Amino acid sequence: MTEYVIDKLGQHGDGIIDMRDMDVFAPRTLVGERVTGTIVGSDLTDIRILEPSDQRIKPVCRHFKTCGGCSLQHMHPDTLAAWKLEQARSVLALEGLTPPMRPIITSPSHSRRRATFVARRTKKGAMIGFHARKSDTMVEILECPLIEPALLAGLDGLREITVQFGSRKGSLKIAATVTQNGLDVWISEGKDLSPKDSADLGAIAARHGFCRIAWNGDVIVQAAPATVSFGSTKIPLPEGAFLQATKHGEDTLVKSALEAVAGSKSVVDLFAGCGTFAIQAARTSSVHAVEGDANMTGALDAAWRGSTGLKPVTSETRDLFERPLLEDELS
Repeated sequence: MTEYVIDKLGQHGDGIIDMRDMDVFAPRTLVGERVTGTIVGSDLTDIRILEPSDQRIKPVCRHFKTCGGCSLQHMHPDTLAAWKLEQARSVLALEGLTPPMRPIITSPSHSRRRATFVARRTKKGAMIGFHARKSDTMVEILECPLIEPALLAGLDGLREITVQFGSRKGSLKIAATVTQNGLDVWISEGKDLSPKDSADLGAIAARHGFCRIAWNGDVIVQAAPATVSFGSTKIPLPEGAFLQATKHGEDTLVKSALEAVAGSKSVVDLFAGCGTFAIQAARTSSVHAVEGDANMTGALDAAWRGSTGLKPVTSETRDLFERPLLEDELS
């Protein structure tokens, strides 16, 4: 087989071989590695590492080679941090921006509080996992070094749901989030439920401590509010609410943002979601929060009205891609 050398990494972490007339992508390879493989379209397949990089390490997850969820577990953490920083710097440079850059801060293992799984019923039970890389093939996961233990523990309940309501011909898409009252579970691409099905779903939720289950966009079970806290303020999570993947990451970003706006009398929070930054900025500044989803601005407003000790927070539902704030509005 032909030998190749990895010239650089792409924006998704794939190794890239510069073939002059095209780039060939080689997943799970590192810069400088000498490899062999077969070029299929723009991808290198059947890859064999002949000369590994000194930055290559052993992946921490047994599913790394097959699961499509992670792409760079084989890279030394220091090299990975430098690569991430360069990705951010290069994107900003395209717009002529060269700001000072803080170091990368990485969330610890087992801290991801939300994930979207694929689930399928089998002859003997059910499989829960993720898609393989660039594939509809499902990879069942038995462990994951990224997600919170509460999320991993919830897989038993998701399997029970899949066994009872899933299909062997198709897959369920299950988005699950760890909240203060249990898992918030949103299931799509499932069959229509009967009244008995809905009651059975409620029983499963009770057994496994799920606070809410929605099926194809409709809330079927609401055992307790699905809430998170921004600072000391509790926020009821609306449908489709954006939440930082880890609490550690959220706290880090909020701390940096509050340092940046320290001393400001008024702050505008664009793409505000349901208040990750706005609520905490309101401890010292009045805030105008702008978000395109009315459910999220509604949750933000309700949370602020139910809080004490905060400066005024106004919210506006607005598509910032179609109607960005103009200069006179910002002033």
